[in-house]
Amino acid sequence: NALLPHQLFSFFPILAPAVFKFYDGLSQFTCPPSFIMSKKKALELFPQLSQQDIKYCAVFYEGQHNDARTNLAIAMSAAEKGADIANYVEMTDGIFDEGGKVIGVRAVDRVSGEEFSIYAKNVIFAGGPFTDTLRQKEHRGNPLDMKPAVHGASGSHIVLPGYYAPSNMGLLDYNTSDGRFLFFLPWQGSVIVGTTDKKGPAETLPYPPEAEIQWMLKEVSKYLSKDLKVRRSDVLSAWRGWRPLAADPHAPPGGQVSRDHVISQNPETGVTFM
Repeated sequence: NALLPHQLFSFFPILAPAVFKFYDGLSQFTCPPSFIMSKKKALELFPQLSQQDIKYCAVFYEGQHNDARTNLAIAMSAAEKGADIANYVEMTDGIFDEGGKVIGVRAVDRVSGEEFSIYAKNVIFAGGPFTDTLRQKEHRGNPLDMKPAVHGASGSHIVLPGYYAPSNMGLLDYNTSDGRFLFFLPWQGSVIVGTTDKKGPAETLPYPPEAEIQWMLKEVSKYLSKDLKVRRSDVLSAWRGWRPLAADPHAPPGGQVSRDHVISQNPETGVTFM
């Protein structure tokens, strides 16, 4: 069974043109259309590629955005509408009324050490992969009785110098040695490689395991020219992030785990989490 995905991917070179036309259709054909590129043209535009195994290239268009700027824009938009924005502030406990409803939180400034209380009509947890850690602080029963709402999956990335790829074209490796997808893309003057996908509890430190860095370097070297030596010293930066895989703990049994989102309210405390 472990070999089945690799066997199926062996048909992808034949199916790729049709698959990417379907992909074009998902955008209602608002993006430039996908097309076939000859080996000669591919090596002209992407000279970093190895010549050995190229038969042809299927080219398609993807969207790209800077998620750090997106997060900053959301925070600034909220502040513009009157929200108070606080960084390095951690919730330490909930504030409960006599009926067990959460009416605020106790918090600590991790820079100054100051502790304070925040009262609100509604409390929303938007903790991503750390949501269950927040939920434990508003759960008054046995911690073992609290059904998890989020399972984490980590993805590691590395950044390589810009000369590893042309400035306007990247590469998708859909059949790596262990079956995971790997993107190899120009990014702000450099080249970003990722991501891995590994289930596990979320951590606050963003350092990726060295084994994953080495795995990405090894995979990258397979399709690059032998003249371009892939070295560990070329890694300009590396980090690991966690994506939340969500499930509604208050939903009926058999609910789906989602990569999209879940909005749920604890009927006992009144806290909503996303």
